[in-house]
Amino acid sequence: MCYSEECVKSAGMLLANMDLRVDPCQDFYSYTCGRWADNHEVEDSTYSWFSDRSKFLHSKVASYLSENATENDPQPLVEAKSLFESCIDTDRLDALGTEPLLEVVERTGLPRTVPDENSAASFNLAKVLAKTQRVLSMDILVQLSLSVDNTTNLTIVAVGPGVAGSSLPELVPRSEDQKPSVGARDAVALRLAYMAGVLAELDPTANITALPALSLKVLVVDAQVKTDIQKTEPGSTPVKMTFAELQELMDSANTTGTPKLRLDWSEYLNELMTGLNTQIDLNDTVLVENRDYFVALASRLHKSRPETYQRYIWWAVVSSMVPHTTTELRGLRDELYEALFKRPRHTRPFKCAKYVKSFLNMAISYKFATINDLKETSEKVKWMLRDITSSFKELVASLPWMDLETKEATWKKASSIKSYIGYPKWLLEDGELEKFYKHVEINDGQFLESMVSIKAAEVRTILESVGEPPNNQSLGWLSDPLDVNAYYGRGGNAIAIPAGILQTPFYYLGLEALNYGAIGSILGHELTHAFDIEGKEYDGEGRKISWWSDEMTKQYNDRAQCFVKQYDKFAVNKINKVNGTLTLAENIADNGGVREALHAYRYYVKRNGEEPYLPGLEHYTHEQLFFLAFANVWCEKTIESDEIMSLGDVHSPNKFRVLGTLGNSPEFADAWNCPKKTKMNPENKCILW
Repeated sequence: MCYSEECVKSAGMLLANMDLRVDPCQDFYSYTCGRWADNHEVEDSTYSWFSDRSKFLHSKVASYLSENATENDPQPLVEAKSLFESCIDTDRLDALGTEPLLEVVERTGLPRTVPDENSAASFNLAKVLAKTQRVLSMDILVQLSLSVDNTTNLTIVAVGPGVAGSSLPELVPRSEDQKPSVGARDAVALRLAYMAGVLAELDPTANITALPALSLKVLVVDAQVKTDIQKTEPGSTPVKMTFAELQELMDSANTTGTPKLRLDWSEYLNELMTGLNTQIDLNDTVLVENRDYFVALASRLHKSRPETYQRYIWWAVVSSMVPHTTTELRGLRDELYEALFKRPRHTRPFKCAKYVKSFLNMAISYKFATINDLKETSEKVKWMLRDITSSFKELVASLPWMDLETKEATWKKASSIKSYIGYPKWLLEDGELEKFYKHVEINDGQFLESMVSIKAAEVRTILESVGEPPNNQSLGWLSDPLDVNAYYGRGGNAIAIPAGILQTPFYYLGLEALNYGAIGSILGHELTHAFDIEGKEYDGEGRKISWWSDEMTKQYNDRAQCFVKQYDKFAVNKINKVNGTLTLAENIADNGGVREALHAYRYYVKRNGEEPYLPGLEHYTHEQLFFLAFANVWCEKTIESDEIMSLGDVHSPNKFRVLGTLGNSPEFADAWNCPKKTKMNPENKCILW
């Protein structure tokens, strides 16, 4: 029997969440997680282990940022604490007033007051969009990103549909794209009242009676832009062309009359690249995502009054900064979200810790790493990943439908997957953190200005990398090391397991049966993404070069279709069902990940012998514990309306991730002695990897 602290805690955790009244062969999710909601009484309508552990880490972040800076702190950590202090100093924010916001508005080439016909006379759409991107990293009308040209393996600019979302961090109870708790008419009325209140606060001389009408015009343009995006074909293949060809495509959308507004790509690029070492012109290649959107945008601009779009952009810029200004303006925003989503507002320190972490996550990660650098843990997880990779290769070898040539290519790609576990190796090296943040400047007491400065530095760094080879070495650390999550990047063929997820209930569970079931299944999930419906189109170097023959592609797709049909049948209620096509890649990763992790655990047992039993759960076999640990990771409390909204995500709802994956597992049915044709042991199973 294992009586270590980890084993005792794991046993208590599992038993607290389990509902032993449920037949595990009928509903293993409810069997494992049936009492999760009872043990996690929180205000959030949806609450999982991921949100629970994120909240725990966030409390630590807020605590560390509240500490006084010491002489041993590297400069970026000092700046993180300074930014936090300027954020919670609401008296200082009120004393500064709206002037910092208006100065940024001017920097984007927009007027300080609501645009009208007079200001529109000098409005240059291309230059304003480029300045807004350069100053605030806002993707208004045009989303700017980097991609890799698979013919040269160099980075190129990619453009796609852009909505006027804020690039600055903001805490909202739910995504604005999700359905509010009030009716559509009331939601519009609330937004109009909020907008009018902000406009009146920014310009006390404004005509109050005219503000609602102005606000409505902005909402109309916003709806039109979203409609143009929705009309275009989702998931269409990006098209590579020159900026000159993109210009011709948009100009040819209208052949009658002089356009009232036109997006001039030459002016856009000149403004965007001002002061940078790298230059881009009309002859350079661009990857156009959703070309139909740009045709629709050009047509819309052709017949729109300049002040209409100038006002739309102006409001997007202003609105993004409202949560970071005066008490009055912040209050208007909080009241809007409380009314729309019926959720309480967060405290200022809670918000500020979130804001600072979003900008200076490596500096904060440095603090965590000095307390525990996770070197020993990272090595253990790497060994586990080696087991899982070996397991995957052995499973591939046993596939009757795959030919030898494809198997060899699969083994080769699996062997070349890179891994980033815990913290970046360079994080604790002298001077490296300062080098990482060399472009960042924090102005003491100037919270908004400091954030804008950081965004501008980020954009400059990204733009200066155009035309360079992708930095695959840093791929695993483009995400936050403190994220309670895991990632696979196709472009770098790399897995990232951040330090944030290396905590209970994902790891440190006492028995390797539990560790392999929890973090092991997550490692397997990320590895399998290299061979999911999208990942399989990339080679081991991260290039989009398919290595599948037509026959092997057909064999693969036939088996993938089994998952589509299976998950299409999972339903939240009689009307709302899982989309098996949308969730296919994640479902393939879930199913492969658990299978690989179980076989990897068997390798561990062969090397090390049988493990001791878990107190209070001593009548469970180790493979049963493995499956309990896997299912426990996905325990959550939720409500039907949130589940319905989650159906738009590429991941299946948590309970179906468990039921679908384990229902396809012959090993699960054997471990739990589930009779054939029970819900957890259906006759028809989907197995790909």
